[in-house]
Amino acid sequence: MMLPFTVVQCAQRSPEWQRLRRLHFTATDAARLSGRKVSTDALLKEKLGLVPEPDLSRSPYVQEGILYEEKLRKFLVRSCPYLLEPGMDDLPQFVALSRDEPFFMASLDAYYIKGREVFEFKNVYSKNHERFADVMLNGLNSKVAREGNWYDQVQWQLICTHAVKARLYVHHFNPATKEHELRLINIKPDPQRMRELIMLGFEFKRAFIDADRLKLQQDASSYVYPREEAARFGAVIEKYRLAVERGRQMQREFKRCQDEIERLRGVLISALYKPDYDTVIAGPVTFTKSVKQGKIDPQGVRTKSWT
Repeated sequence: MMLPFTVVQCAQRSPEWQRLRRLHFTATDAARLSGRKVSTDALLKEKLGLVPEPDLSRSPYVQEGILYEEKLRKFLVRSCPYLLEPGMDDLPQFVALSRDEPFFMASLDAYYIKGREVFEFKNVYSKNHERFADVMLNGLNSKVAREGNWYDQVQWQLICTHAVKARLYVHHFNPATKEHELRLINIKPDPQRMRELIMLGFEFKRAFIDADRLKLQQDASSYVYPREEAARFGAVIEKYRLAVERGRQMQREFKRCQDEIERLRGVLISALYKPDYDTVIAGPVTFTKSVKQGKIDPQGVRTKSWT
């Protein structure tokens, strides 16, 4: 059967697939850009290798999602054998390029050939029970769906494949009950939103073609390691990133402590203030009246403050 899109023969998450993504505008790009999670310039720099792309592969929830994605695919094959073409034992995972605009790309978690339906799998981390409850109740209006801009991501897949429908399967494993929970959200093509996303894709393509200006802005004396080469130092880079993040957290905590000290100082001064004494001592707390130089009140008396 002739597919309404071009299939690229490469395995998802392989080095070839990573290189292909840098040369195309993907469903993830569309979701991030339309959801304002990234600017056009920032995305261009990622594509050009001027800055590293976000690497979430080490995140526990991403690793869990990859694990359960395979199990979910097998479950669908067992429960819905009609999804398979003759001679197939698994749902195909196509890397699809649009026939209308080959710059547009979508990586499909699964595809139902006869029905022309794309499948997208989302995993809600097993420790986030409240998030999955929100998905069960609110679907695409849930917080996690809005944060990830799932709707635009799926609409982009529909654009690239000319599919008639998308099935968004949201999976959650509950460790307490040892049960796998599933929510199916059917999504149809949204012509208005698709037009807006196509315009966004073409705007990015024009910027991508003209991206030499970004390369010229790069300092000629600097060297940017290719992603594959930088991966050799991945363990050290990850430790560095975690150390920087811990430092930032400590700075934020220190700032919160300073703010709390100032707040409590004000409370104590108000409570302990004695106008006839220069120093007030209450247990381990001591406040001393000080005179601020150069501060004159309307009566000509030097203003006094407490520290």
